[in-house]
Amino acid sequence: MQMRPHPSHSRLVEYRRGLARYAASTRIASGGMGEVWRGEAIFPDGYVEAVAIKRVLPWLANTPLYLEMLEDEARLGMMLRHPNIVRVHDARMQGSFILVMELVEGKSLNHVLGRVHRTGLRIPLEAAVHIGRDLAAALSYAHQALDDQGRELAIVHGDVSPHNVLVSVAGDVKLMDFGLARATANLAHRDPNRVCGKPGYVAPELVTRKECSQAGDLFALGVILWECLAGRRLFHGETPRETLQMVRVCDVPPIRAFRPDAPIEIEALLHALLSAEPASRPNAQRVVRELERVQSRFDAGLGALATSSVVRQQLNDGMRKQSFAATVSAFDRAPGKAQGSALRPDAEEVITSVYTRPADQSTTLDLC
Repeated sequence: MQMRPHPSHSRLVEYRRGLARYAASTRIASGGMGEVWRGEAIFPDGYVEAVAIKRVLPWLANTPLYLEMLEDEARLGMMLRHPNIVRVHDARMQGSFILVMELVEGKSLNHVLGRVHRTGLRIPLEAAVHIGRDLAAALSYAHQALDDQGRELAIVHGDVSPHNVLVSVAGDVKLMDFGLARATANLAHRDPNRVCGKPGYVAPELVTRKECSQAGDLFALGVILWECLAGRRLFHGETPRETLQMVRVCDVPPIRAFRPDAPIEIEALLHALLSAEPASRPNAQRVVRELERVQSRFDAGLGALATSSVVRQQLNDGMRKQSFAATVSAFDRAPGKAQGSALRPDAEEVITSVYTRPADQSTTLDLC
């Protein structure tokens, strides 16, 4: 089945015609490669719409190879239009390289899992299945996407992890950051011998220096779904080297050992996704079908509602300084939570979320 870009009904499609100027008002996050701001797109007729603006460090943007990779990320981001992928609206050189993106009001999945797991709680089954299904839908679309001439883009995301998945207050799940992606539309050369992705989410074949493939994205999806259900990390050593060694061995405990309420179908699906053999993994389209069969047993919309509740409770906790554990009485206590197994926030993480910030960090950055 051929997949073409998802239609957009937002006026933001006009960004690529250069009609808007941008003003960034609040810094959301910063890391070793750049920062993300909450801002506005301002059109000539006065129309204003909220956006996220990713601003790359100037020295990186002035490096030819890295600039080509940024341009590749922008190109793919503007080609891909799907409700489960963070949309890139525009890219410009304005003192530094900026990407103008869809603003997602919520949290990164890494943040969500870290906070939930550290409290000894677990994500509701309906929310975990919803997150897995929507992430699979994003990969299914990206893996089958065509360019404007109908040619396969052959996209491999290459960095599927909770850090690059956003969950919104409405329960939406969105994949982001195609900066390491491989595609036929790319201009920058990717070293086939370089291990791409984060240590706990790379596929076993990548540890042995085999080239990234779409099957690697599916392995990472399996790890994320397993962790959402189990309430702990799957591959997590004391050092990145130890973590990669665990991935290479690929010893995956059955999910029902940690989550007895997980349907047998999900256990079978995870067994296939987390196979050490890439050819044994199902494609993303099949994963969507399998998880939708499980979802059909729930009330319509329950997965999105449960996901929304998790995110809203965490946002309320951050703003009101309340104990997270006291606000989630609807969730079960996870049995046998291993000490030190929680997901840890990544200090380098760049996410489009909304946080409570000290007043002295507020500023205005005119990017017009």
